[in-house]
Amino acid sequence: MKNTAAFMTPFPLPDSTLERIVRPHLKSLDLGEGLHPEKSLAQAGLDESGSVDLLVQLEEELGLRIPDSVIDADSLATLNGLRRLLERLEVG
Repeated sequence: MKNTAAFMTPFPLPDSTLERIVRPHLKSLDLGEGLHPEKSLAQAGLDESGSVDLLVQLEEELGLRIPDSVIDADSLATLNGLRRLLERLEVG
C-alpha cells in the first residue's frame, strides 16, 4: 500500500515565528540581539533542560509530535537545524 501521509507542519514557517518560539529558551542572548540561522543555540544559552522545554513548546504551538527517534545533535544546534527537523516530520 502506498504511503499517502501529508506533511502537517505549517511550512514554510516564517523565521519570525520560529525565532519567537526559540528565543525565550536562549539564556545568553540579549533581548535586542539578532539570532542568525546558523548561530549555535548552545552558545546562545540553550541547555539540555531548555532543549526539552523547547521541543514541548514546538509540539504544542505547531500542533505536531516530535518523536525522539528523529532528534539528533544537529537538530538542536542552530535555527536551521531545528527547521530541518520540523520539515522531516510527517503525519503518522
